[in-house]
Amino acid sequence: MKILIAAKVAILIGIEIVLIAGSFGYLAAHEAQNQLIGNSINIAGKNRFLTASVLLQTEYYLSGSGTSLAVEESLRDLEANLLLLRDGGEAGRIELGALPPGFTEEWGIIYGQYSAFEDETQAVIATNPSEGAVASTTELRQLGDMLIASSDTLVADLGIYSNDSARQLIAMQVLLAFLNIGVHTLMLYLILRILKPIKSLTKAAIAVREGDLSASVPITGSDELRELSESFNSMLDSLKESATSLAKEKVRYQDLYDNAPDLYCSTDLDGLLLDCNSSYFKSLGYNKKEELIGKFVFESIAESSLDAMHESFEQWKRTGNIVNKEVWLKRKDGTTFPALISASAIHDADGAIVASNVAIIDVTEISETKRQLEKANARLKELDRMKNEFLSVASHELRTPIQPIMGVAALAARGAMSNERAWEIVIREAKRLQNLANDLLDVTRIEGRHIQLRRERFCINDVIRDILHEGKIVHRENVQVKLELAADEDLNLDADKSRITQVINNLLGNAIKFTKTGSITIVTKPIYDRRFIEIFVSDTGAGIPGEILPILFSKFATKSVEAGTEHGTGLGLYICKEIIVAHGGSITGFNRDEGGATFRILLPASRWTSMAQDRTTDAQ
Repeated sequence: MKILIAAKVAILIGIEIVLIAGSFGYLAAHEAQNQLIGNSINIAGKNRFLTASVLLQTEYYLSGSGTSLAVEESLRDLEANLLLLRDGGEAGRIELGALPPGFTEEWGIIYGQYSAFEDETQAVIATNPSEGAVASTTELRQLGDMLIASSDTLVADLGIYSNDSARQLIAMQVLLAFLNIGVHTLMLYLILRILKPIKSLTKAAIAVREGDLSASVPITGSDELRELSESFNSMLDSLKESATSLAKEKVRYQDLYDNAPDLYCSTDLDGLLLDCNSSYFKSLGYNKKEELIGKFVFESIAESSLDAMHESFEQWKRTGNIVNKEVWLKRKDGTTFPALISASAIHDADGAIVASNVAIIDVTEISETKRQLEKANARLKELDRMKNEFLSVASHELRTPIQPIMGVAALAARGAMSNERAWEIVIREAKRLQNLANDLLDVTRIEGRHIQLRRERFCINDVIRDILHEGKIVHRENVQVKLELAADEDLNLDADKSRITQVINNLLGNAIKFTKTGSITIVTKPIYDRRFIEIFVSDTGAGIPGEILPILFSKFATKSVEAGTEHGTGLGLYICKEIIVAHGGSITGFNRDEGGATFRILLPASRWTSMAQDRTTDAQ
């Protein structure tokens, strides 16, 4: 028959309660009895005092200083004390029990002595105090001494009785102590029997928690612990089966995770990397994941994307989700690549976010394709803009000389203008058409990289003098041209003379065109140990508009601002720059503080001179 552990414990607890209650009850009863015996001893001892009081009152009576009433009252007190000793009761606030049965005979002897003492006392107070007083007092005293002695004997016997009762109480306490020890020993034995399988269960549970599923619990007894042990072992068998199945699934999913083409990782709430797959650490230039685990994911974010990444991270902590946030990741070697990051939250049992699962897609190819498409699209838009602008400018520039040609031809045909004047205008406008055609051809050659340089050795000062003295540009009457030319022998160039002439001619023509009054200054000088030649063309005109400066050497830049105010194709400065760059030089334009514009040309004296050296020296 199976006895439940609770029933065993309940029985032992019941026995313990009975023993404890019995012990307290027995001790309380004995304590009360001993108290009553002690009171009885006090009452018995009081007989000596009351007997002596009767003798004293009798002597007072015989000596004439007392009364018979006082003697009789003392006798009544003595008798009442004897009866109280036998029957028990209350004496003032003291409670007495009846005299134990074993002392009834002894009390009877004392009471008989009291009766004789009382009779003798009555006889003494019944006579004349002067007659036989001495003889009566002697006999009465003898009877009183006998009564006192018997009372003392009773007191002694009661004391012995009380001592015997105390010894019995001690013996009973010892017995109850042994019984309690026995019950506690049984309870300890039962507790140890309960704890032994519980300890085995605890040990097995710790082993299971640490991953050892081979642990088991021995099955003993016939109570709930046996059922618990059987259930635990059955649970272990189920766990083993589940662990085997989970291990297989873990291997399969771990393989999918580690070998996935996309980048996967997990982070905690602070951004520390908890795990990652091989695509993640390989894409970032590492050999193994341990090099990244425990580091902040922000360490692998390009500086340009740190703010966006922090913002996305805070959004994930608020909402638990981010989708396709574009950031740039930083590899171990410092190079970067674009990626799309998505993250979902991992929650604890209370629903709080504790970690994240992050998926990252490397969009380098997509980004490059997108960049190329954007670049191509921007180029197409620029080409379309340039086409429209070219058509607009070309049509305008073509109409500009054609209209005067047609006008003067009509006037000459009607005789309204002399033929000489008409031919002069026609030739001038035809030259404009020729210049436009030449500029368009130059632009076509430049953009097609077909420009060819026919280099020869010449002096740049000769080119400037030819332009000014041979009338290649039209002078204004109120504009003075100043020359500050260095020695000819220091200014020899190895370059295409016709192209350099084209550049100088264009810059001088623009300076004269936009300078109504004032002066134009041309400066030439050798620099950097005569390895380079520097040419300045400055004017006192209105200067270069601020919106034009950033695009000064672009096609049609000046036409977009000055169209309609001065003649020109808007291609001159663009062609000038490309010619100078083709020679390995540079050209810049800027406004002077005192007013007007300055163009600076820097050309290598020899085709073998490096412009990189010039730029380094110039920067210094």
